[in-house]
Amino acid sequence: MDQLLGGTPAGSPTDPTSRYHDVGTSIFGDGLDAVTYYRRRLIPEPRAHTLLYQTRIADGDRRDNLAQRHLNSPYLWWILADANAIRDASELEGPAGQALRITTPATPEATDSDDEHA
Repeated sequence: MDQLLGGTPAGSPTDPTSRYHDVGTSIFGDGLDAVTYYRRRLIPEPRAHTLLYQTRIADGDRRDNLAQRHLNSPYLWWILADANAIRDASELEGPAGQALRITTPATPEATDSDDEHA
């Protein structure tokens, strides 16, 4: 419905909260067979994120609730996954007591400055 009304549905790749927002598109084929697709998203290194604080996963936590609680949006769970080198989002749901880094989104500047000091 949002698309029909001219808005972008939350979580869609063109929405600023989407992890695919900045990856860009490519076209495969031409003419009537052309298919536009989103390019592959490369997962940034955890050091590309600026640490704000650490917390622990509680029993019953879900990725959307963690993102809402710590990043003010349930759609930003992927920032938590990236910052903690988690590829399977279900790992954000336990085990209880697991440390979780709360960070800013990854930035190229953070990675570059870390490399200079390595």
